[in-house]
Amino acid sequence: MSAPSEPKPVTQVPTGTIVHAIGDIHGRVDLLNGAIDAIEAEMTAPSSDGKRFITIFLGDYIDRGPDSKAVLSRLAGLSDRPNAEWVFLRGNHEQVLLDLVHGMEVSTRWTEFGGVATLESYGVDPSTLPANNVERLGQAVREAVPAGHIEFLKRTKLNCRIGDYRFVHAGLRPDRMFEEQSTDDMLWFRYYADGLPIHGEFVVHGHSPNEKPILGRSRIGIDTEAYASGALTALRLEGEDRQFLRISRSGDASPEVSTWQELDGAYGRRTRTASAAPAPELDPLATRPKRRFFGIMASILVLAVVLSGTLLLVLNGGRAAEPRHRSSAERSAEIIRMTSLSGPDSSLSQRDRSAERVPTVAVATTQAVPEQRSVGLPSPAPGWRVQIGALDTPELAENAWRRIAGTAQEALPAAAPQVEKVRVSGKTYYRSYVTGFPDSRSATSFCSTLQASGHPCIVHSALRQADIADR
Repeated sequence: MSAPSEPKPVTQVPTGTIVHAIGDIHGRVDLLNGAIDAIEAEMTAPSSDGKRFITIFLGDYIDRGPDSKAVLSRLAGLSDRPNAEWVFLRGNHEQVLLDLVHGMEVSTRWTEFGGVATLESYGVDPSTLPANNVERLGQAVREAVPAGHIEFLKRTKLNCRIGDYRFVHAGLRPDRMFEEQSTDDMLWFRYYADGLPIHGEFVVHGHSPNEKPILGRSRIGIDTEAYASGALTALRLEGEDRQFLRISRSGDASPEVSTWQELDGAYGRRTRTASAAPAPELDPLATRPKRRFFGIMASILVLAVVLSGTLLLVLNGGRAAEPRHRSSAERSAEIIRMTSLSGPDSSLSQRDRSAERVPTVAVATTQAVPEQRSVGLPSPAPGWRVQIGALDTPELAENAWRRIAGTAQEALPAAAPQVEKVRVSGKTYYRSYVTGFPDSRSATSFCSTLQASGHPCIVHSALRQADIADR
């Protein structure tokens, strides 16, 4: 069986709907106002009669730029109209601020990643900020930021889908099903390549900055570092058409809206805008030393932690300890489900709730850690496997197999389905597999066949008998 050619994604929004996605704003209220004014002008134009407008803000409203307070005031003041809806997603910068407000254990280095600019916009004197004291920093945030702005940020969403597009701040990990994406993934994942994902989503995201908008095979990135470059990007979608708008401003002039003349279609790694001052990444786990000495010491420390962790694992009989997450319980407590703006939840699990029950198959229990490695499960059969779903119940997982069996009979191997019960970050779901592939080539070919017919899948490497015996 030969693998089919790579399918071309179908990407469009519903007929009669115009969607705008706004990239990372970072305190540039002047550019935000220019984008909103342009969108509202189109809403009221005679040519737009009968059309529905949805505007999605991709997060990172605050930090780094000069007017975070004004940005939140402007966004919180927007209200839906009969023909218009405003959707606000959460960025990692908003999450860190909320973590501080809630007294979570986050790094005080927030002030190094634009937090000082945010507090200054609320009238805080930077010299009064506490050094290396999370509790006092959180108190300063609670005293400076109005309750209305905090409530607005609490109501922000993690993702939404309209038509064939999934909108999310940071992105989706390409090596996981959508149901397996964590809150951390959606807020913190950064793209450094343009591989074809197995989750089957066409993603519109910010967070990974670039000098020009990115048009990849299955994603669009629109973080053009507005706070430093002076160029905010808005993606306009209508039917199958896409338009990349550039909102910019020169001196004291009003913001101008033009069209990006060039896109980055071969994005491989992050390129910082030339006019942007070098700035470290906002990540409470990241410690990016400025001197080689500290880099060497950090490497030694990491090696010591790995060796001690290995020793503890051996002494603990092979059971992995629960990892300690860096952020709030909201980020680590659940697997995020789809937020649909075009009707009821259309996720696989929701569609299949009334599906016919099928005979049960053996269910293996797995305790998964963030790296998605299985620990302490009844041993699955060795051999290559293709994952075809991650569902809420074993019946839904079996239904996923039946759906595959009904549409890809000729490509199925001589094997049976397998379902594993998995618990990740407090969420239980069931992975559905097709098993029994003799080698990676046959598993990859089968997965390619499924993707060509619209079924997401992922190939899992073979388990050796020695690995199973060690468990």
